[in-house]
Amino acid sequence: MASARYWRITDVSAHSSAYLELGALELWASGAKLTATLTCAVAPVSGALANLSDANLATAAKWLISPGLAFVFDLGSAGIVDVPRFGAVYQPEFVASCALEYSDDALSWLQAASYIQVVYPGFQTLTEIVTTGFVDPYPSQVTLLLRGDGSNGSTTFTDDSDTPKTVTGYGNARISTSQNKFGGASIYLDGSGDYLQTPQSSDFAFPGDFTIEFWAWKSANGAAGYDTAMTTDTSSGSAINGWFVELSGTRGFVFAHASATVIEYATNPNNSAWTHWAISRTGNTLKAFRQGVEIYTGTNTTSFLANGVFGVGGSSTSPSYPYNGYIDDLKITKGVGRYTAAFDPELLGSGSVSLPTEPPNFVTNPAGQADSLSTVTLPDFATTLHGAANTLNRGDLSGWGRITGTVKVTPATPVARRVRLHRDVDGLLVDTVWSDPTTGAYQFDDINPDFAYTVLSYDHTEAFRAVVADRVLTEPM
Repeated sequence: MASARYWRITDVSAHSSAYLELGALELWASGAKLTATLTCAVAPVSGALANLSDANLATAAKWLISPGLAFVFDLGSAGIVDVPRFGAVYQPEFVASCALEYSDDALSWLQAASYIQVVYPGFQTLTEIVTTGFVDPYPSQVTLLLRGDGSNGSTTFTDDSDTPKTVTGYGNARISTSQNKFGGASIYLDGSGDYLQTPQSSDFAFPGDFTIEFWAWKSANGAAGYDTAMTTDTSSGSAINGWFVELSGTRGFVFAHASATVIEYATNPNNSAWTHWAISRTGNTLKAFRQGVEIYTGTNTTSFLANGVFGVGGSSTSPSYPYNGYIDDLKITKGVGRYTAAFDPELLGSGSVSLPTEPPNFVTNPAGQADSLSTVTLPDFATTLHGAANTLNRGDLSGWGRITGTVKVTPATPVARRVRLHRDVDGLLVDTVWSDPTTGAYQFDDINPDFAYTVLSYDHTEAFRAVVADRVLTEPM
């Protein structure tokens, strides 16, 4: 993480509500709570901002989520933040996604981390942020991303970076579901002539900032005993024209370049457990991390070469020290040193995950609410005698909110269709109506505004698939 005086939580969404309610909000680093002044320009609709800092999870505050909602921390002087911690109240109003940003002047902000699919920890529980998804703030600078996902025994290896490369497996290299850190599978190399390879590329040469990181699971050395995790060299073990990373029980964790060892950390990685390894350079400072803990730091200005093909577990030009074990979520970033201090690799999720977007046929109005459910790719259906007033299966209608929209088909022709409203948090069927055969309009009244909803438009003849829009919020009646 960077070091800065000002930090803020912004871009907040809740699990299934238009509101955010918290019993605490704190910043932590190196296992301790940071002392900071907390401010928020948006007034809470209930409770007080001070309730987030009073060390009492039974006192809470609630905000209506809006674009300007941000919680700003002033540390008093520059400092590093590892992770925010939230005090949970009820799941619908607990944070589901947010961004952590930093600034030197509280005017210009840079993103330190972005979180999606935040896990609800339980009522009145204070916990550091835990997610089931990770949004990469530097996707365009990722030059290789091998998640190792696929079916057991597959020999297809996919580069999920923005500039995907052709990756070919050799020997018995394959996808395995026997061990995995994320995604249900990983890359397996048996330590006897197995490797992955992609053509030589300047994407793997590092004149400036860079990050190399991967998860490894090993139980034994390969056949030669100096297992090559990855390499860009043109000869085995000498690093004359490129760099290599070694992970073995013989020497431990090694990063070498141009006939010289740059990093050597003595350890035995053959522990039959997933471990995250990272090398990161920012400016002239080179660091290495094991499981998010710094194991090396030094000054380094070397322009690292990559004159050979890039290989995982070895390569055709550097085959002498094959890797034995599993590799998951191998990521190379050029131009960014991601890690300058200790971090929690468990929060990295699986590679980079895009934020959820609305279905392409779902049209929203400027306020972001449901405006039209459009079946533009489908032919029109026969209009029936059902009218907009036909309402079925009404349940849990206990609020003052309203959800409206229209159902149309190409070319924007209003039609009568069955429309259902489900509560996102538990899938409860709240209401069912029919859109008007003349205008295509539908309307749900008396909806609880504390939740988000999913709107489904069905073809009552059952000849075609439904159209769906989730995370729909109410408007006042």
